[in-house]
Amino acid sequence: MKPTTAACTTSSAALCVLFASTLFLANGAGAEIQRSKHGTTVTVRYNATADTFSASADASFGEAAATLTYNDTFLKSGWDIVSAVAVNSFMHVRGEVEPSAERVALAYRAVGYGEGYITHDRMRAAMNNTFEGSEGLAALLHDAPQALHWIDEHLRYMEAAKYKSGPFFAQLRNMLAMLDGMVAGYNDRLAHGEGKLDKTKLLIYNMQAEIGDIVRGVALPEVLEDLEQMMPRWLTETHCSALVKVVKDDIFFAHATWSSYNSMMRQYKTYRFGNRFVTMSSYPGALHSIDDWYMTHSRLAVMETTNVVFNKTLIRRNLDSSAVATFLRAMIANFLAEDAPSWVKYFSMENSGTYNNQWMVLNMGAVKSTAMLKNMTRDTFWVVEQLPGKVAPLGITAKDMTSVLNTSGYWASYNRPYFPNVYNLSGIHDMWKKYGDFYSYKNYSRARIFARDEGKVKDLASMKRLMRYNNYKKDPFSLIPNCSRTNSSFDDEETAPSMCKPPYSAMLSIAARGDLNPTGKNTFYGPLYRSVGHVDSAATDAKIATWSGMMKGNGTYTAHVICGPTTDGHPPFSWKKDIFNPMPPTYGLPKVYNFSFVTMKFSVVPVVEFDVVWWLISGIGIVCTVVLLIIVLYLNIDCSSKKEDDALPEETEGLVDPIE
Repeated sequence: MKPTTAACTTSSAALCVLFASTLFLANGAGAEIQRSKHGTTVTVRYNATADTFSASADASFGEAAATLTYNDTFLKSGWDIVSAVAVNSFMHVRGEVEPSAERVALAYRAVGYGEGYITHDRMRAAMNNTFEGSEGLAALLHDAPQALHWIDEHLRYMEAAKYKSGPFFAQLRNMLAMLDGMVAGYNDRLAHGEGKLDKTKLLIYNMQAEIGDIVRGVALPEVLEDLEQMMPRWLTETHCSALVKVVKDDIFFAHATWSSYNSMMRQYKTYRFGNRFVTMSSYPGALHSIDDWYMTHSRLAVMETTNVVFNKTLIRRNLDSSAVATFLRAMIANFLAEDAPSWVKYFSMENSGTYNNQWMVLNMGAVKSTAMLKNMTRDTFWVVEQLPGKVAPLGITAKDMTSVLNTSGYWASYNRPYFPNVYNLSGIHDMWKKYGDFYSYKNYSRARIFARDEGKVKDLASMKRLMRYNNYKKDPFSLIPNCSRTNSSFDDEETAPSMCKPPYSAMLSIAARGDLNPTGKNTFYGPLYRSVGHVDSAATDAKIATWSGMMKGNGTYTAHVICGPTTDGHPPFSWKKDIFNPMPPTYGLPKVYNFSFVTMKFSVVPVVEFDVVWWLISGIGIVCTVVLLIIVLYLNIDCSSKKEDDALPEETEGLVDPIE
């Protein structure tokens, strides 16, 4: 009889545990940091009383504000993966139709906090690689302290402007909140006594591509001349090759970053706030891409290549600290824009005149089927170029270039301005008169290679080959300009005598590799030696988005990315002693870069609004609770009956015995 009673007790206990578990799951688990083979997940909680965040406290600390997942795979694949999602119920206070601006800004702070906390070690290494060394960002700013003063004024202006009315300034507030959060999260991981990160330094790190224009606008002229010779990385080097290519059943949106070799610590990031998100190639500690290659919730693909402004007078007269940094304007546009024209509208506001690029914005969502690929509707593809200044012909020049894409089937970008006013006013035309076709829009090496080879792109594999292409020893378009008799094709070096030794450059191709060029200055490479010689600069990656990957992904976006210089007929890049002079810092970098393409996928399934989710969960919870209570009650009654049945014979026996 006793076993039956024990079984009933066990069943009741199990149901109680199940009941408690149901209530626990409905209210949210308390575990904050979870590690698995798929990465590390952190829940960031907010304590309203102290106005602070934590990634390690239990649920009693405060409500969950954001969840971050970090896959530490950089040394294996070339890319870490960082995914940050704001908790929808945190932004949407129950009963409110729309989330308040304050709650949304807190969610951005939470995401920044989580990223700073979970990627602390990578951030420290990446920032050290950027700031340290004789040609690092710290040395540049030490020699041009006027730039630091400009940045301080710039930050003060943005901190005040974020309270202006309108969606642009509300999103500026959000992005600055993310910056604040990242500083706090990073500092919370520091060991006792370590120097803390401050907001200005992290802002400078995020503005690293803009610092050169700031220095050129405010540094003393005699100092600037020396800096341009000593630190071309920050002041005169150009960045990136890009190609939009239409094929019969797809569109490819491809980009190769050109940068220094010690920048190759990569992360693929996604930030999601409700149904607005940006997914992008990036770096530790950056709250934007830096490469500038994005996909957004509105099915916009966005990228840029740099246009160097050589007109120093233009920069000095029009550089404006009372404006918003270019990287922030790009992210504001990414989060707010619903189509290409609105992206241009938001990006054009508050022009700082720093990091002056050619931007390409392609609305993949406007192409509803393959039948539209050859006849895309207006406003599908826009090109935007920036100069310092506010009023035309300065400032922002933008145009719908869909017709060009329909007619030619491609758009290539390679650090040469397209619009005549930008080409002329930036000083590129003067550079062409001085140095020839190296500064030509049509006859520059990459322009000619893209024009020659874009027709070979038929599918993803051929797109990858073109973006990694570098056959500099055989390609006539890789011959160095301004060297005698280097205008015709050749089979080898001996058949092409010239003043340049060698006559070709690995920098004159789609995927540059400055390490492959022999050492030597102007006596070997002519007047362009800082651009075509042995330099610490290369195409450090390739990223490809596709129309099919953004429109036919069954609820996902797909990207194809690779980290490291091209191996197209060349040995993988390897760090060696004194490979560059001076040697840059290499904290946390692998010795050899021999990675393959990696496919990244991100879910774009819409988030159900909080009130719907809350009522759904509440309804399910109530139903489950009622059902469980009925089952518990039934089993308890059943168990009581069994106990009575077990007890009756004993009682009967007790009563019968005396009678007998």
